[in-house]
Amino acid sequence: MHGVELGKKRLPMSSVVLLTVLVCSFFCTPLLLMQMYRADGQGLSGLNMAAYNSSGASINSASDASSISDVGASGVKRNMPMIRWREDTHCGVNYPLEDGSPAECNPQSKKRCCNKWGYCQLCS
Repeated sequence: MHGVELGKKRLPMSSVVLLTVLVCSFFCTPLLLMQMYRADGQGLSGLNMAAYNSSGASINSASDASSISDVGASGVKRNMPMIRWREDTHCGVNYPLEDGSPAECNPQSKKRCCNKWGYCQLCS
């Protein structure tokens, strides 16, 4: 039986996956969640990470989302979504990303609108 040792008990793999999802829903950053996927793009949920952008919608073409290339263990090159926001909630042209483009606000956050001072805020 597959599972994880926890003290003297062994948790079944389904419990480990559920526990991981619950903990990550509160504490994981998007980058950490991307790292939880295997080299072939499959994750704990069985979804292919390469088929989803940061808002969870499927990517139909290269123009749908900015992406970075990644080569998995299979040697197949695939596009992975690029995180377009900063963890410190700064946004706009005065707070560029590593690639020089303006930082956006996390679309899954309550504060997803960039104000004129370069901070993500509640949308009005």
